[in-house]
Amino acid sequence: MRANAIRELPGGTPRQRRDRSRTASGLLITLLLVSAACTGPARTTSAYQSKAVDTADEVVSASRTVLLAAQLGDEGRSFAPTISVTVADAETDAETARDAFTSVQPPNAESDNLRAALLPTVQDACDVIGEVRIAARRADGDLSQVAAPLGQLADELDAFSTRYG
Repeated sequence: MRANAIRELPGGTPRQRRDRSRTASGLLITLLLVSAACTGPARTTSAYQSKAVDTADEVVSASRTVLLAAQLGDEGRSFAPTISVTVADAETDAETARDAFTSVQPPNAESDNLRAALLPTVQDACDVIGEVRIAARRADGDLSQVAAPLGQLADELDAFSTRYG
């Protein structure tokens, strides 16, 4: 054995163990930050209102994406798998926004009213997006007709965002 060789210990060299420890610590910190960022408490009406507006904006974006995808699909300007994936991604975005908002505790009765004003429209939009996804995957045709309610729902959510944002 060479005199200057580092002695191998169970679990690797000291450097390997230190590197694994740093990696594990980094992953833990990242996990904690991400989980804290997903749904933080809303301690004030203003903070809750901000979260509601963000949710409305995200669902508006998803809804308008689906409207455009449906139009492109009906006009034959995009491939069916592309439309299907686009709509599925928009559905995931809308549902993620909805779920993140519903997990936030309203801080007071005023916020309860805000929640009651927002969530039914958000849920309706998520439901219609789901129907469009199903129709797109089945290649049932007239996607624009299935997606049509999203126009009004997106406008309502946009008005909510403007009013409270």
